[in-house]
Amino acid sequence: MKVRPVLTVREARVALPAVLQTFRTLGAAATPIVVGAQRRPEGVLMSAALFELAAEDVNMPTLDVTQARKGLSSALHSFRMEGAEASPVAIGAHAGRGNRKPEGVLLSIEQYALIADEVDRVLTGFEVASRLAASDAGVGLMTLTVDELAERVGLDPGFLDQGSREFSAGSLEQGDGPGEEPV
Repeated sequence: MKVRPVLTVREARVALPAVLQTFRTLGAAATPIVVGAQRRPEGVLMSAALFELAAEDVNMPTLDVTQARKGLSSALHSFRMEGAEASPVAIGAHAGRGNRKPEGVLLSIEQYALIADEVDRVLTGFEVASRLAASDAGVGLMTLTVDELAERVGLDPGFLDQGSREFSAGSLEQGDGPGEEPV
């Protein structure tokens, strides 16, 4: 799991609307944010799109921003007490008629550790696609080995598992690449 800076509860409350806007804009390519009391990692806020790709469908009640801000301390307390058994919290905006569409998911640091490798693989895929789109390396790509692809985009070939060693360029086109950090 990559080490990410930790936002305090106060910083996370203030930044939550901007973070959700970033999640809406970047979707699964948005970088997760670590939150905790006294900068001690206790929870991770990630886009609902990334959570769905890395873990499972977001099939839980969704809090609005105001509810999430008010309940952030109690959610982190629950994470401290229950660890990997704590329930993730979906956060989103109204999608009409009282239904909210999840834009972000807050989960315990222990739950995040269980899916961190998959999260890193998904984000690496977006990074590769972004680098290919930003360079002429993506022009005329057909099928490459991982080593060839890594060399073209300047990555270490060990960034993927030892599974399939060939990828088509089309399989990397998953939308826009990652943007700036959300906070």
